Amino acid sequence: MFALLSEQSVLKHSMTEGHDDAAFLAGVSEAMAAPERLTASLFSIRAESLLRDVPDGAGRSRLSGLLIGAELAAAGLDDQEVALIGSGSMIDLYRHALAAIDVVPIEQESGIAARAGLHQAYLVLTGEKT
Repeated sequence: MFALLSEQSVLKHSMTEGHDDAAFLAGVSEAMAAPERLTASLFSIRAESLLRDVPDGAGRSRLSGLLIGAELAAAGLDDQEVALIGSGSMIDLYRHALAAIDVVPIEQESGIAARAGLHQAYLVLTGEKT
């Protein structure tokens, strides 16, 4: 979704390199508070970049925050343990968004999780015991 909106929509004109932490966190907060307004919030990124002098990376960061915030809002994280599986900059963004809403995830690197899952599937398919 991020690639589609940032590269193939009118929002691509508001995407500059860099990261703006305040814009990212504002996007997370906005989407968590009103996920039903996601589309309006997304396209306000373009309007804001036309009407205001926004810092480099602000549009990209806000878009990322809005999408991650909407995903977290849809997940309904009420007193649940959250597993964060991945690596690189993407997991850093999710970790940062979760920290903003006071959720401490259980983390696992994606390669390790994939190997463990494949091993478990092998055991089930072959009938072997762990």
